[in-house]
This record gives sequence, structure tokens and C-alpha cells, in this order.
Amino acid sequence: MWIAGGHYYVDTGIALTDQTSEVAPSSGHESPYLVLNRNLKIYGGFAGTETSLDQRDPEANPTYLDGNVYYKDRHDFPVPDNIFGYDNRFSKRIMVAYNSTLTLDGLIFQYVFGGDSSANGTGHISEPEQGNGAFVRTHQSALTINNCLFRYAAVGFQGQMVHETSSTEPLRITNSRFTESGNTYSFFHITNEGGAGSVIFENNIFDNLQTYSSYSNIFFNTSHWPGASSVTEIKNSLFYNNGRLQIKVSNYLDESSSVNMVIENVLVFNNDFSEDPFLDVLNPLTFGTINLSIINSSFINNIGSNPVIDTAGKTGPNKLNLTMQNNVFYGNKISEEDSTPIESLRTGTNQEFQSTTISYNATDESGSTLLTNNDYKTGSVDLSSTSLTDLFVGQTDEDGNIDADGADDKWFTSDDGFVPKENGVLHNAGNNTAVANIALDLKNTNRLQEDTVDIGAYELGDIRLLGQEDGLSILPTLLIYPNPVQKGSALYVDLSGLRTQQLIIRDVSGKHVKTFTLDGDQQKVDVGALSSGPYLVISVNDRNDYKAFKLIVE
Repeated sequence: MWIAGGHYYVDTGIALTDQTSEVAPSSGHESPYLVLNRNLKIYGGFAGTETSLDQRDPEANPTYLDGNVYYKDRHDFPVPDNIFGYDNRFSKRIMVAYNSTLTLDGLIFQYVFGGDSSANGTGHISEPEQGNGAFVRTHQSALTINNCLFRYAAVGFQGQMVHETSSTEPLRITNSRFTESGNTYSFFHITNEGGAGSVIFENNIFDNLQTYSSYSNIFFNTSHWPGASSVTEIKNSLFYNNGRLQIKVSNYLDESSSVNMVIENVLVFNNDFSEDPFLDVLNPLTFGTINLSIINSSFINNIGSNPVIDTAGKTGPNKLNLTMQNNVFYGNKISEEDSTPIESLRTGTNQEFQSTTISYNATDESGSTLLTNNDYKTGSVDLSSTSLTDLFVGQTDEDGNIDADGADDKWFTSDDGFVPKENGVLHNAGNNTAVANIALDLKNTNRLQEDTVDIGAYELGDIRLLGQEDGLSILPTLLIYPNPVQKGSALYVDLSGLRTQQLIIRDVSGKHVKTFTLDGDQQKVDVGALSSGPYLVISVNDRNDYKAFKLIVE
């Protein structure tokens, strides 16, 4: 489905014409777009004259799925006064999918109120079910979100942005932004009865997600059942200027359950940890296993009394496998007035550590366990006497603050401020083994530019893979399967009607292995000559749009 630019209102058709009425939102405001028993791809950004998908321009032709059903053409609400008030008259939900495979691409979701009049701007909802999945709610479905913007969500309960139950495939969200929303228990919520609730976040921006109530905003929350296993990957993404935003890593049921979380090339900058740690590992009910990996990420200039990463657990013991390598912690302090560094990593007695690989981390917390623990301090870097300007290339303002997104005011580009300074203590100071399967850094240049990887989310240098461009571009909608693929078997590539592409295969060292030229909706690729192991697969079209995949040959 191709949608031309414009505002498409979630509207029941009732006569909401009295602009001065003070009525609170009612059940008449919930008539979401419904996708039922469909395999549907919805693309926005068209002028209406295009004949191929890659002719669209979402920036020139913004496509809004809009819950502003009362005021319609009014979009100048002050934030947060009217957006987060209980009388804002926004729709309660934008989209619902049941038993479907759904792709959302190039769309702007805005103005939703995931509650009822009892919420009264406090975040409390008398009927929590109404606040689940205020923007998108799915059941027994597979959801992919790419190149979308979600903003202006007021009130919610579990999964204000996305709420999934019994998903058939991992939730995949790429190249999207989530901003100026809050008053919810969690932004993303996955519940899978007896199955695996998995999420892949890549190249996303999460900013200005704030709490306007006593609720803590949990970024991602899962509910597990006996034998369940979940995988959450958060890669090449930014968390910026959020209030009380927390990633909770938890496991709720029996010993056969597991939670697997991977965080790579993530910048966590200028957030508020006053109420909760940014990353909280806890196991409140039972004794499953948590596998947590944090690689080449930067935690900079956050405030709050809690640690950045807390693995201490709250009640019963955690069976925890923890990997932390090539990360930087700098300028994280109790408050603007109190510059005392907060803990980079807190450990406790509740864990049952099955394994730890903690090394090559940098922190300005002089007494940090990352610097003092003999099991953790291999390759560690003490930044307590190092200034911000000695670490990073970014220009500073009169207050000494780094221009984090650079002169172009765009994230993920080559002039971002937190790139390590040449010959500084973060440059060529990391562990290459940790990035063996990581192709790119946060600005989409090669992760390994020289002989040794840098510490942090950015790599000094600008060597790029074929087809790489600055910033977030519209990536080809391309599917490779099966993945993993058995050695000697065929690999299939689904181009979904896109133009001729090259498929470039490299090994984990970056060495070129093979290039295929593709033309047509579906291609069979002979990878029988590949040895067992991981590979980087890069698809490039004739506009130099690209996408990188990890391929496993078994």
C-alpha cells in the first residue's frame, strides 16, 4: 500500500465540531486502523505520481497517521501543557494488527492519548488495558517498522509505542525516531505465552521521552512464561535528553527461561537517572538466566543518584552472564550542582555470576569496580584526570559542552562530537575481539579503522564500506533467508520490487569474499563455497543506498 503525503485522521466520523467544548476524550475517539489476517506493507512519502517505490520522498511528502481527531488542522499545541493534559481529545489508539505480517515504512504517527478521562494527567489509568499499545498494538503478528517517526503520545500503560502479544517474528525497528512522549509505564512491551518475545532495534533515536507523573518510564519490558527465551538487540542508536527512562532486563519465571540482551554502538547522553539506573538487571520472582552484552557504547553527561548500569538485583539471585568491553563512562554525575561521579557499574551479592568478560572500559569514576577489580581492570582506562576536550574531537561552547551532533545538527554523521581524539586515551585502546561481528560504528563508518579498535560508540576516521552515506537513509527493503544458512545450501534474496542491487559478502575481518548482481523480485544465491562462520552481507542499489546484514553459515 502506497500512501501520498498528508494527514490521515483516526476518526469515527462523529461530529466533533465544537472547538470550544471541554469534554474529555471518550470511547468515540477509538477507531484505529485495523489490519486483520493480512500480509501488508504500508509505505508513506509519495507525491502521487511515482511508479516505483524508490522514487518516493518522505521528507518532501510527510505522511501522518494522526490521532488529532478533534482539532484536525491545529498542530501548535504547547508541550507538555496540552499534549499531556487529560482534555486533549486525541484518539486512544492509531493502529491494531491481528494475525498479520505488517511493515510500516515512511510514516509519522502522532497525537495519541492512551487512557480515559480518569487519567487526569497523572499517568494513572482506571482501565490499564486501554493504555496498552497506544500507537501500535499487535497480536499473533510480525511487525517491522522502518523510517518512521512517533511523537506526541500522552498517557499509556504497557507499550505506549508498541505493545505485542504472541508475536510470530521478532519486532524489528530501524531508522526511526521516538520523541516528545511520556506518562506511561513502558514504551515497548512484549508478552509471549510460551514463546520468545524478541526485539531488534537498530539506527534509532529515542529523545525527549519524559515522565510527567509518578510512573517510571521503562523503555522496554517483557513478560516471560516457563521455557521462554527473548532476545533484545539495541544497536547503533541514541538515547538523548530523556527523563527517567530505564531499560529493565528481567526474567520472571523458571530456570528454563532466559533473557538475552545485546547493546552495541549506543550513545546514552544527557539523560536523567534520578529515579532509576539506565540499565537495571533484576530478577524479581524466579531464577532464569540473563545474558547481557554491552560493547563499544558511550555513557556521557547523564545525571542522577543511581548507577548507569545496575546488576545487583532486587530480590532472588540472578544467573548472569555479563560481557562489558570497549565502553566509555564520562561526566555522569549526581546533579548539575554536585559533580560527584555516579557509579558506572554496580554489582552486588544477589547474582550468581556464571561468567564475566569485563575489560577495556574507560571511566572517570576513580573508585569504579571497572578500575579496581582485578577481574575487570584488564585494559581499563582511568579518565578521572582527563578533560572532555582531551577525549573527543567536538567543538565546545562557552560553558565547555561538546557540540554533540556537530555543525550539521544531525546525529550519526561524521562531524558528531564524541568521536575519540587522535592519539587520545580512547584512540586505538579497545579490544578487537569484542568487535569481530560489528561492521559499523555509530556514524556508519567502519568499526575497525586502524589496527586496533577505539573505545566508545564512535571510531576515529572516515573509511566507509561501498555505498555508505552520512546519516539515516532509506534502506532497501530486502530480506535474506534462511539465516543461519546450512553450508552448501542456497541463500534466497527477496528484493520486493526494488531496483538492481549488488550483494557484497565480506568476512569478519572486512576482506571481500564475493559479489553478486541481483535483478528481480527473488533471487537464489549460491553460497555453497562459503566456509562455516559469520559473514557481513552488504546490499547496495544504484542510488548507493545500502543495508548490512550479519549472515551465519553453519
